[in-house]
Amino acid sequence: MNIPSRMMATALLAAGGMILLSACDKSGPANRVDNLSEPGAQPDSSESTPVPDACTFIPKAELERLVGRELRDGDRNDAPAGFSQCDFETPTGSATTRTFDNPPLPDAAGFSSVTITTHPTSAQTFAQSRQAIGSAAEPVTGIGDAAYFEGAGTIHVRAGNRGLGIRLHVSEPETEAGRQTLRKVMLSLATSGAARL
Repeated sequence: MNIPSRMMATALLAAGGMILLSACDKSGPANRVDNLSEPGAQPDSSESTPVPDACTFIPKAELERLVGRELRDGDRNDAPAGFSQCDFETPTGSATTRTFDNPPLPDAAGFSSVTITTHPTSAQTFAQSRQAIGSAAEPVTGIGDAAYFEGAGTIHVRAGNRGLGIRLHVSEPETEAGRQTLRKVMLSLATSGAARL
């Protein structure tokens, strides 16, 4: 089953007030803010470092190599101040001009896009966010200063006071081999991103 298009909201505590950011459905990616920043993220003074532009952070050619699919140029999403988010969708039908031999994600994965989010964070905020997710957060070692999966298709990474969220829009794997393939692709994307934070 494909990850459904849905309304998402990220609450941020900033300047003593709550700012609630609503998201639009997949048909309007330029206006969507996916919940790829840390849930309950609360910026503090250690999080004032500018973050990389999500549309150029991991070069498109590198993303294509890591997922094994042709991607359109990144489509910038609206995001809170200090955050950057970009969608890279696959072209459809005759718009596809390139294919990859032995792509890491097989056709059965139903891959449609990858969303990259960069944002400020701190060790404390990142840990609180992971805790807020509860049992759906699976720790990952060896990538950045801290990392965790949020379900099968999303990974969060922290390096210093910068964070990265990567979401692959794919079908839920039905087999253990499919889960391991998706996990391997997610880890390679996270490793590439962590090296750039």
